[in-house]
Amino acid sequence: MARLTDADLPDHQLLHSFNAHRKWIGWEEWFDLVGAGSVQAPPNMVLNDYQLVMQGALSGEGIALGWNFSAQLLLRNKRLVKPLDVSVRTGGAFFLVANQRRAEQENLDILVAWLLSQTRL
Repeated sequence: MARLTDADLPDHQLLHSFNAHRKWIGWEEWFDLVGAGSVQAPPNMVLNDYQLVMQGALSGEGIALGWNFSAQLLLRNKRLVKPLDVSVRTGGAFFLVANQRRAEQENLDILVAWLLSQTRL
């Protein structure tokens, strides 16, 4: 099977995520960030939770935008495929916070060390 290009994507079912309380990258922004310009990707399947979007992709409902951190195991185990060899950085971040008492516990240090080992800083 030939690899897709960014120009091919609008011809496929694109899974969209929308949550009024969170700002996630959408398909139009993604097309712009990969240099494809202003591609129209009308939202015909919109889900309000990232995990639902990933479940839709796993079920064969369409192509989803995935976060490297959460999709890497699915890709490695060939449950999902990466149709394009491109990634974008959004400037978004995850934060790990704890109260002072919890921050002093040794188990938290183990968790923080593991999380940092899984990310690129």
